Amino acid sequence: MEILLNGKPLDVTLENEKNLGEIINGVEIWLKNSDLLITSIKISDKELLSEIPEKWKNTLIGDIDQVALTVKPTSEVHASSLQNIVHFITMLKQAFSNKDVNLLHELNDGYPFMIESLSLLTKQYKFKEVKNYTLFFANHFPSINPQKVIALTEKELHEAIIIIDTLLTHLIEMTEEINDPFNSLQKCGEKIKTSIQDISEVSILLQTGKDREAMNTLVSFSDTLQKFLRIFLILKENKNINVDSLTISDMSIEEYASELNGFLKELIDAFQINDSVLIGDLLEYEIAPRLEGLIRFIEKLSTLNTHV
Repeated sequence: MEILLNGKPLDVTLENEKNLGEIINGVEIWLKNSDLLITSIKISDKELLSEIPEKWKNTLIGDIDQVALTVKPTSEVHASSLQNIVHFITMLKQAFSNKDVNLLHELNDGYPFMIESLSLLTKQYKFKEVKNYTLFFANHFPSINPQKVIALTEKELHEAIIIIDTLLTHLIEMTEEINDPFNSLQKCGEKIKTSIQDISEVSILLQTGKDREAMNTLVSFSDTLQKFLRIFLILKENKNINVDSLTISDMSIEEYASELNGFLKELIDAFQINDSVLIGDLLEYEIAPRLEGLIRFIEKLSTLNTHV
């Protein structure tokens, strides 16, 4: 049996494999560290991935002349999946907004697969906001029951559409991070620069009774750090980019993260005892300078774009 990989014969020696399922498992293990995923399995031009594995995995090797496999980079596959999910949820918003029974029926079949795919992607990329909204929506709508949607009050329908809109916004941001992490990294760096100025005013906001504004500033700051972490992990998983040798303020990335997390924990403790002076000191003398180091690190990361 001949195995083609992206149209070229794969130089591999079959040992104890007896059926197609064992062959595919072996190829997936071989691809595990190459940042590639199988996106197509064809025998005699028949696509097998559109069928459940139980239909073809027990096919004996002796009954197959040639199997053609197509593989693509993981990030490309995930970006494509996200685009399909964004399209699906856009259609879902339309169906909810218009209480379109026919469209709701059409979307209902693919809804469980969409939720499952989205859950896997958010686990992979640690996008907390998408995960939270996905779980919330899935819990309220375990299926897209047209009668249930039609029975929603105007208030309930409005709230559901807001959730869908928010989820779409986060998904589009997630798609941009995967498709163009360097551009997203640059935008994140600009946000961190803004955060340095914003967090310097937090203690003043607290002292003047503007607790909500202070908290919103810190939540935004936390979201920006989470965004950087997501983008960094995407870049780190790219086999063409070596980030392990880079340092932040003469520290390894792990040491820097540990130190910054320590000060962030102190900040949380200061909030719990409402110590505005300590909060101000931590933000101005400990956290802000380390953010300056993070900005320089982002600039170093951005230069890697020219080598990809």
